[in-house]
Amino acid sequence: MGRMLFLLVAGAMTLGASLSAAQEKRVALIIGNDAYKTLPALNNAVADARAMDRKLKEVGFQTILRTNAGRTEMGRAISEFGGRIGSPDTVGLVFYSGHGIQAFERNWLIPVDAALESDVDLQTEALDAQRILSAMDEARNPLNILILDACRDNPLPRKGRSASRGLAVVSIAPRGSFIAYSASPNQKADDGNPGSNGVYTSALLRALDQPGLSIEQVFKQANGAVQRATGGRQVPWFNASIQGDFYFRPGAAGATPSPLAPAPVDPAAIELAFWDSIKGSSDVADFEEYLRKYPAGQFAGLARNKMRALKPELRTAAVTLPPPSRDTQARPVQPAVGTYPANPGRAFRDCPDCPEMVIIPAGRFTMGSPTNEEGRFSSEPPQREVSLRSFALGKMEVTFAEYDACAAENVCPRANDQGWGRGTRPVINVSWNDANSYAVWLSQKSGKTYRLPSESEWEYAARAGTTTRFSCGNDDGCLNSIAWYNANSGNRTQPVGGKAPNAFGLHDMHGNVWEWVEDCFFEIDTRAPTDGRAMRFGNCDQRGRRGGSWGGVPVVARSALRNWNSTDGRRSDIGFRVARTLN
Repeated sequence: MGRMLFLLVAGAMTLGASLSAAQEKRVALIIGNDAYKTLPALNNAVADARAMDRKLKEVGFQTILRTNAGRTEMGRAISEFGGRIGSPDTVGLVFYSGHGIQAFERNWLIPVDAALESDVDLQTEALDAQRILSAMDEARNPLNILILDACRDNPLPRKGRSASRGLAVVSIAPRGSFIAYSASPNQKADDGNPGSNGVYTSALLRALDQPGLSIEQVFKQANGAVQRATGGRQVPWFNASIQGDFYFRPGAAGATPSPLAPAPVDPAAIELAFWDSIKGSSDVADFEEYLRKYPAGQFAGLARNKMRALKPELRTAAVTLPPPSRDTQARPVQPAVGTYPANPGRAFRDCPDCPEMVIIPAGRFTMGSPTNEEGRFSSEPPQREVSLRSFALGKMEVTFAEYDACAAENVCPRANDQGWGRGTRPVINVSWNDANSYAVWLSQKSGKTYRLPSESEWEYAARAGTTTRFSCGNDDGCLNSIAWYNANSGNRTQPVGGKAPNAFGLHDMHGNVWEWVEDCFFEIDTRAPTDGRAMRFGNCDQRGRRGGSWGGVPVVARSALRNWNSTDGRRSDIGFRVARTLN
């Protein structure tokens, strides 16, 4: 599934407690998904999970079994597991078999109800494996085991930057952790023949039958069996931060397993492990965290140098602002003036039911992301200069109240609000076709030409004169003031206009809901228009959406990020805003 980047760090060099076989409590969460609704089905993930459930019960685990689980069910199961391992005498284990995908340097476990078209969709449709590690870390129990049999081929229709095989970075693992992978970086894990078990799970089940083996010996035996069975094409691996021995089964002669005893902590080794886990990162926050923990650390100078390299200065785009007036004629592109005045464009409304619009000045800008931009996707280059005439764009995303006026006249289909509320929340669950129906209705209502913006118009308006990742700057933290996203949205839309506007006076250009644009799907095309027009060739059954959403991480809310969806697709994280031609 994606590129395997190995940066696993021992979260602690000791288990912090002793644990004997006679005292320990064992709890396991087992998930197997193979009946996917929109992704290729798998042969044996459910069979693997059921077989593992039986085996772990044999060796004393209380189990939570979930098969063909959706996102909500998986999330609840993880919460239940976390609540049951929070004691000092507990061994926790999670086994996952199913599709897994690497993106944004994370591992994503895929529920059967996930509607995925590209890796950007993972933010709202999949489950971050870090959630399991966080539950383990919060429990503070002495031993946690995570087994990921999920290295099959990337199943996404458009693979983007996650097109290779393998799982992703595990940044800092919980203390006392043992993490096992069914395949090495860039390898495919064999799913096995239908009606059997996967190659890795089959080998692991056999190893678990043998008494007297420590946890490392169990997985070494399983790994060797897989390599022999596949002729070396699949090489499982594991990484551990445990001290002492843990035995799934006692020794054959009734020997008592050695307790998991604490070991002395080596602070220098912990610091080195921390630095090794982040030194290749492109996230400024990683180096800030290092300096917070080790302000005078041996790598402090390197960390500060890296931070300076990752924080380019804010610059302004080349744009001329028209003076506020009632003249709506398009103006020619002018040379740069450097910065924007406080009130960049006049707002107006064409009819009582019409959205409030803002006049966007004519200008030119560099579309796309530079090569050094953190989180850059393969669909964003090459950068190109785009010149635009003045146009108008909705000050806010189209709200339910505005869209419902169209639905009341039976022109637009009624949209589902997910029970979150209507009114001033942005309309959701509207397809690209629905958004165009609204624009046509609005044009008839007002006598003006309403439409969806082109990609270049949208990005120009979102940047509002900036060349940074977001209109507020480069750091993820600045988003809190201008955007609703996964860290502050409460996992749902929020009323429009609740965050600060950008320099053009536009709200929610980052976050809240993805916004449909006019352009047909194209990954990279040097024929893309450079005059503000939409791309009208390519795969026009897929249309663009921009800006990120309430469920997305910061990297997908960047001004340059591009994504697409089917024209008839309706989702709880996609809405739109309208544009209006001024000539």
